[in-house]
This record gives sequence, structure tokens and C-alpha cells, in this order.
Amino acid sequence: MIRFGPDRVEAFDPPIVRSASTAGIATLAFGQDGMVIAAGGDLGKPRELTDNVVVSADGGRTWKLGGRPTFPGGVYGVAYVPAGAGTVVAVGPNGAAWSLDHGRTWRSLDGADYWGLGFAPNGTGWLVGPGGRVARVTFY
Repeated sequence: MIRFGPDRVEAFDPPIVRSASTAGIATLAFGQDGMVIAAGGDLGKPRELTDNVVVSADGGRTWKLGGRPTFPGGVYGVAYVPAGAGTVVAVGPNGAAWSLDHGRTWRSLDGADYWGLGFAPNGTGWLVGPGGRVARVTFY
């Protein structure tokens, strides 16, 4: 990670798998109060379970491993649910999962192939994938 500012540049080294040219961070999301979640994995190993989620409570200065989502392979997208008090959703080619604790533990949401996601301020989100797939999800 590199932190840019008007008068400085700092590099940070999160503990995520990056052992190959197809591995590393693919997505990140910012929550409230300095919470950041970054995810990815090794996109060249679509069935492998790896340490592919890292979390930061200080805006990205320090990182800790998060939990593994319920699906194998890489995470293509991650997003905080607005007003969800730590609720995060992750998607990848092998499914979707959600967490209530900033990515420390995960629950399965769906097993379909997803490439991206986004949430509106009211908590309604859309997961998107190949073939024009769009799935709507709402957190109350």
C-alpha cells in the first residue's frame, strides 16, 4: 500500500497473499472511523482458500489478516453497507459472502459468479456478474 499526501508518500505492506503475478489486492473499501478492508487473493488459483482479506482500523497504516470468505478463490469486489455498523459484502467468481464485523468472520450469501458490487445509502445493493447477472440485496 502506498499512502499519498500533499507533501509525502508512505508505503505500507499488508499481509495478503502475493506470491505470483496473479496475486495481490484487487479491491478495497473504506468504512467509518478509519476502518479499511482490502481483499484479493491469487486469481490464478480459483479453487484455493488463501488469506485474501486484510483489515485496518487506522486508515491503512497497520493491517491484520481478516477472515476467509465462505467461497474459494479470489475476491473481486468488497463494499461496506452504509449504516451497517461494520457490515461488509465480498464477491468473486465462486460466490458472495457477508460479514457483520468488518471482515473478521463471514457468512455465505450466494454461490453464483460475481465480479463487482455497490450499495446505495439506504443499504440496498447490487451484485453483478457475467452474462448480465444482477442480484439485488438489502440489509435492514
